[in-house]
Amino acid sequence: MRSLSVLLLLALVSTGCDSGSGGDEGLLEITDISPGNGDLVALGQTLKVTYEGRLEDGTIFDSTDERGKPWYFTMVEGQVIEGWLDGLVGMEVEGTRRLVIPPHLAFGRQGRCLSDGSCPVPPNSTVIYEITVEAVIGDVVIEVVAEGVGVSADVGRLVAVGYTGTFVDGQVFDSTELSGQPFVFRLGTGQVIAGWDRGILGMKEGGIRNLVIPPHQAYGASGVPGSIPPYTTLLFRVEMVRVDT
Repeated sequence: MRSLSVLLLLALVSTGCDSGSGGDEGLLEITDISPGNGDLVALGQTLKVTYEGRLEDGTIFDSTDERGKPWYFTMVEGQVIEGWLDGLVGMEVEGTRRLVIPPHLAFGRQGRCLSDGSCPVPPNSTVIYEITVEAVIGDVVIEVVAEGVGVSADVGRLVAVGYTGTFVDGQVFDSTELSGQPFVFRLGTGQVIAGWDRGILGMKEGGIRNLVIPPHQAYGASGVPGSIPPYTTLLFRVEMVRVDT
């Protein structure tokens, strides 16, 4: 695929670098609010979650309700705060868990501050999350927006598509709108990431799909230096412009 140039800025990626809060004081508190389906969350999995994060005084500082969409991330160091990694392991999928996370496992003495100078999470704050694990994402998630007509895009066919790629926070990292030209490739031959070869298969001209592509079918543990961080889930909206017969 074409080169990418925009860095991901994840709200949850901050792991509290230089996160000491005067010592590693306080323990992670875990409470299961509702049971799940029996499948257990493990390190290395890519998860789809909804959550609400608040301070001890009840102030909500982040929520998937406010974002209007779920969050996708992989259970590896550097993707989320340490309290999430420690607190979600062993949780049942489709269950809900409350985590009370002390500062040294959250955003530390730096807090979580924005470029405008505000700090939704002040330094040395204990944070409370209620998290529902909706699913473990093991394959491309395909949402068919429009079916299209005509010839199906099968393995080996030359196709032309228009697309917009975003990170899970909605930030656009690449789009054919930048060039004004569709992207042309031969399907199923390794010319694009595996998630595209799987997610675009069977599309017809005029068809539109939304794709959620987990890291192991995108750029994996390496990412794309300067563009795609390691273990990043990617979202694409793809429109089939042409399928060569």
